[in-house]
Amino acid sequence: MSWVTQQVLISAIYTSENVAKAVSKSAVDRLILIGDKQGASTEVDQSIEEIRDRFAGIEISTIRESPYDMERIASKVADAVDEFEDADISMNLTPGRKTQSFAQMFAAYSRPSKVDELFYQREEGGRTRVPSLSIDMNENELQALHGVVDGGSTTQDLHSELDVSQPMVYSYVNSLRDSGYMEGDNQNLSATDAGSLVSRLLRTD
Repeated sequence: MSWVTQQVLISAIYTSENVAKAVSKSAVDRLILIGDKQGASTEVDQSIEEIRDRFAGIEISTIRESPYDMERIASKVADAVDEFEDADISMNLTPGRKTQSFAQMFAAYSRPSKVDELFYQREEGGRTRVPSLSIDMNENELQALHGVVDGGSTTQDLHSELDVSQPMVYSYVNSLRDSGYMEGDNQNLSATDAGSLVSRLLRTD
């Protein structure tokens, strides 16, 4: 018996038209819709029900969050991706608000080996593939970033927590600053918005 890889589509939704077009052009087994919180948008609520009715044979789940809470949306999308051991996962960046599309991209960048395609659905037909990037950070740099997010504010704090030499701590901090994940001097470190998001997406504890 041959094993068929599950086809997963993740998409924000505002009106049902674009999502329906993306689903119709793919052999989708599982659809994950990202929408405003339940009751916050009548149009989104109706569009989700239209998609459920139109594609009753597809397993459909939702992520309902404020469209402006990119960190929370990205975290939940990453968690959804992690549910699948072996699947072809695509993300439709076309519908919904731009902040929801950005959140999908952040989630995809944190799971580069699991997300197969990011795409924009063109109005005239066809898709434009969006390049997928990966977050370039080694394990020690990630632990240093976690340390600052968790309240460590100096290189001495990180030296004590990570149990590595002070020069190595300076190296991690400088690399994180250069990458835009950390800011401040060595006695007053803090994570940037990007650093906080990456720490949340890549945290395993």
